[in-house]
Amino acid sequence: MSPPKSSVWKNFTKIDSTTAACKKCFKHLKSSGNTSNLAKHLKQHLDSARAASTSSVITNSIGEENKNSEESEHDVASTSSSSSQTQLTPSTPTENHRLSLCEWASAPSTSSAKCKAHIHDTDTDHQLDNHFNDDFQMAEAELDIRMDITKTKNKNIDYSRTSATTTPLKSPKTFTSTPSIKDALKRITSYKEGGSRHAAITQCILYFICKDNRPFYSVTGAGFRKLMHEVCPSYKIPHPDTFKAKLVIKYDIMKSIYEERLSKVPHICLTFDMWTETMQTKSFLGVTAHFLTGLKLSSITLATRQLFERHTGDNISEQLEEILKYWKITKEQIVAVVTDNGANVVSAVTKSFGRNKHMPCFAHTVNLIAEVITKDPLILPILSKVRDIVKWAKRSVTVSDKLRKIQLDNEMSNGITKKLILDVQTRWNSTYYMLERFSELVTAVNQVIINDTAAPPMLTATERDLARQIQIVLKPLEFVTREAFGELYNTISKIIPMVNCLKNQLRNITSELEIVMALKKKLLDEITKRFGKMEYNYFLSVSTLLDPRFKRIHFEDPLACSKSIDYIRKIIASQQSSSESEGDDSPTRPSISEEQKKYDFWNYHKTLAHAQNQKSQQTTSKINDELTVYLSNPVMPLNSDPMTYWEEVKQVFTSLYNLAISHFCIVGTSVPSERLFSKAGGTVTQDRNRLSSELLERLLFLGDCTEDEWFG
Repeated sequence: MSPPKSSVWKNFTKIDSTTAACKKCFKHLKSSGNTSNLAKHLKQHLDSARAASTSSVITNSIGEENKNSEESEHDVASTSSSSSQTQLTPSTPTENHRLSLCEWASAPSTSSAKCKAHIHDTDTDHQLDNHFNDDFQMAEAELDIRMDITKTKNKNIDYSRTSATTTPLKSPKTFTSTPSIKDALKRITSYKEGGSRHAAITQCILYFICKDNRPFYSVTGAGFRKLMHEVCPSYKIPHPDTFKAKLVIKYDIMKSIYEERLSKVPHICLTFDMWTETMQTKSFLGVTAHFLTGLKLSSITLATRQLFERHTGDNISEQLEEILKYWKITKEQIVAVVTDNGANVVSAVTKSFGRNKHMPCFAHTVNLIAEVITKDPLILPILSKVRDIVKWAKRSVTVSDKLRKIQLDNEMSNGITKKLILDVQTRWNSTYYMLERFSELVTAVNQVIINDTAAPPMLTATERDLARQIQIVLKPLEFVTREAFGELYNTISKIIPMVNCLKNQLRNITSELEIVMALKKKLLDEITKRFGKMEYNYFLSVSTLLDPRFKRIHFEDPLACSKSIDYIRKIIASQQSSSESEGDDSPTRPSISEEQKKYDFWNYHKTLAHAQNQKSQQTTSKINDELTVYLSNPVMPLNSDPMTYWEEVKQVFTSLYNLAISHFCIVGTSVPSERLFSKAGGTVTQDRNRLSSELLERLLFLGDCTEDEWFG
């Protein structure tokens, strides 16, 4: 391949005879045997660079007026003259006090010297040298391109005749307002320490450190410094210790904002959990607060306190009381505390808030139910064989490559290959995902194992069928677990309906395998054991009744339903005689993930809702109170928002609205606190294992603050 001759090729890499890649943006372009298309593409870069450079020169107070961007079609590599009319020649550019970017570079050296002298006079030579260097380089490239294009277009032009002709130039365009030197210097000064732009950029970097769990010393990295120099050359990056000091100031500011906000919130739900940091073997207590901001459920990390004493109920209770005092939160504001079922945790909640405010974590209970199945001796051999195959595939790069190749060759994945998933002991649903992925890739896995003598034994046809049916039994439980893990919306009012639908889904499972039917029965028995009395829990029952999507259609125990209705009536009566009352309710903010059309977990609920709505339409009895009217109305669609519903009907159901709104903050699980420690694990890494507990707490708190709150 002969070397390219045109000067345009200095900005492109030739891929083949018809394709070239731009060195600036790496875009592939068709050359088709000439450079016209390449020159047109490069001109786009030059126009952008010229506009940016012109803006930068004005900002840095050169005092230059806007350059004339329009040129005559035959004016190739020419410059403007100080006269209003010029003679165009191919070799000698004309001059004008308004120089284009191209003309600036091609002007005599004395012009450059004058420009640079003017820059030194304004004390901004350091900031503007880079602009001039870029201008000269871009101007040189522009001249090359224009000359190359001119050679192609004007091969037969008689320049001697052209030079004898006088062509008037169009009057140059000028900006109506040009920043003064004073304004330009003021802008430059704002990037120095203490300036407004310097402070704003520093805040953005601090937000980046907190939000993305980055080490403080990341600001000293070569890549970060190059990025900041490219984005804002005038900004001097502070030392990491400066960011630590500013973090303390920012924490105090945000804490005071949240402290004032929480003081006005009448109802708060707490979740907390404990976590051990393995690198230095430290224990931490994480506490998260949940409350309503308008129609939105908000959460914030109140504390991540290191525990220096044994994790007894008394010690945990003492820490909780200190945290509430630190945030000036009263115990009357706490409507519920959601934790796991650990004896020490339950004891701490009972001592600090009373037994009636403790709410067991729904997700932990579901995990205990699922473990009965995953640890069953009837299916352990199947799980062990699948687990061995997954470990073998993950240890071998060759096996993994073969699995990917088979998927691509057989078009099993539409160009996206999948990997086998290995389960973990702490999350039962990982076992479900392991079986699900194994079933998807069983054909590819079988092909690899057959041709590998060192492979573990493959499941037999009967075992593969059993693994598939075990997955079917676990699917409803997996849906419930995933649904309960919602943090951005409240889940407590969905617990009774979900358990009811879960039992219905399991009852409808049929199989010819005795093992599968035995597992189904064992699972139903465990659900009854764990959730048999849930309708007598006022947190759950009252919140379900006040959720317009469910009301009383999922109650299986009429006595529990009637007691909950009576309880609501008593609260309404007390509200009429008192400005405030305590009740137990928590309709949820739904955010139901779309399931596959083949699988509808909520099918049983829809059947009940349809029957209830038909019954409501036939009701003719006289209605004499808010609760009766509310319960007699049809249930809302499953994808509707309970909060929006209550806002719309609060003028009609005033007492019920006050009761419902007082518990919309209650979440169904302590998962938010567990996620806090997932963030903590990402914060206390090998690079940050010397963080103090106070600094860790501030980092996690600020990481929970939204962008609007941070920069508002």
